[in-house]
Amino acid sequence: MDYDSVLISSSEIALKSEPVRRMLEKKLAHNLRFRLIRSGISDHKIIRKRGRIVVEGTDMEKAATEATKVFGVFSSMPAVKTPSDFAMVIKKMAEYSSHVINDNETFAVEAKRSGDLPYVSKDLEFSGGAAILNRLAGRGVRVNLTEPDTVIHVEAREEWAYVYSTVMYGPGGLPIGFQGRAIGMISGRSLSLAASWMMMKRGAMVLPVSFSLPPKREDEGEAVQAISLLREYVPLKLFPYYSITLAYPYEEISAKHGEEIAYILKKRTMTKISSMIAEKEHAEGLISGEMFDYSEFFTLRNLRLIDQASSLPVYRPLTSLGQEDLRELTKKIEGYEPPVKVPTEKSWDPSALLEEEMIKRLERKLRLDSVIEEATRKLERKTLT
Repeated sequence: MDYDSVLISSSEIALKSEPVRRMLEKKLAHNLRFRLIRSGISDHKIIRKRGRIVVEGTDMEKAATEATKVFGVFSSMPAVKTPSDFAMVIKKMAEYSSHVINDNETFAVEAKRSGDLPYVSKDLEFSGGAAILNRLAGRGVRVNLTEPDTVIHVEAREEWAYVYSTVMYGPGGLPIGFQGRAIGMISGRSLSLAASWMMMKRGAMVLPVSFSLPPKREDEGEAVQAISLLREYVPLKLFPYYSITLAYPYEEISAKHGEEIAYILKKRTMTKISSMIAEKEHAEGLISGEMFDYSEFFTLRNLRLIDQASSLPVYRPLTSLGQEDLRELTKKIEGYEPPVKVPTEKSWDPSALLEEEMIKRLERKLRLDSVIEEATRKLERKTLT
């Protein structure tokens, strides 16, 4: 089918006030244009209409697929365009149906109209359905309004109408860049990447900081591969990130003071370095990937101790998720489902509660400031194209 248009819907934007909605639609149109040009679709124009953004040009089926990688896009529909004259719309619906409805299949028609038009949606549905049956007579095609094989959609808007049957779903949310910049602390893949992705979905421009540190080190190639998954959504020609290797004595601290303290000190060290980068980059906060259902160390008390190492807010969008939610999210971002991790049950001992002063004394004793100084001296800002 030779599509000439793409209809873009953005469910959240439509709920905003008029001034905010216009600003968000402008940002979304900018991000869409960047994505299409980056993917090689230069012959296009973007038209902003209330409740819809319309893309017109060549290679619109590919454009519809590319649009699903843009935050703010709820759905993307490759369509054929026709003047909104009633007879011409009905004719186009019948022509279109012959390309998308197979022999012996069922169909339904769903119509929407807006503006000052001399007909209503039901007129399009009744007359369009009759025209399709007439066009496909002898092919065993039937109407089924409850579970059709194909739904023919038509949207009539002022001068033009659009006919389509395929709906592709995007990430939704808000356009990237609407909420300012935040530092994404990346260590490992599933949790920290998912957290940064979730904040991107809320409109934040994320600057990743990749940490390689004990007990499990990852080489820079793997970190770049992980950050590349985020890069797909970012409307920038060059996507900046920081890569840091920490000489953090995890095994030594864990052996002397226990894994929980080693974990807290490690996260505080990462948080301090990220806060320094955030001030340099004029970021509004940090993003971390803790999730209560994933580790026995992810407790409110421990998170408070970690947050006290930062002068900026620390955002944790995964804290309300369960592991099934994480599996679905990771499948959407990375294309695979991570194994379910069962956290070790931790018994609560009031006498073992950690306090900030105790943690600070350990940091001084272990000279972790020197670890931070060494890491920041070697700090290098890199980019992905």
